[in-house]
Amino acid sequence: MGEAVARLSAEMKARHSEVPWQDIVGLRNILVHEYFGIYWPLVWQTVADHAPVLRARIAVIAEE
Repeated sequence: MGEAVARLSAEMKARHSEVPWQDIVGLRNILVHEYFGIYWPLVWQTVADHAPVLRARIAVIAEE
């Protein structure tokens, strides 16, 4: 997802500034580059707590 977000236009990101675009890209970079420094309980919490909300918001954006 972080890779896809990195390819979105600045206009799209600005139009939907309620989505934490930079955080998504930042998490992707940490997961890809910090192999042994990842705190997996935090990753799991992010997936469990934030991914469903983000998915619903992205679905609304996609419909627009």
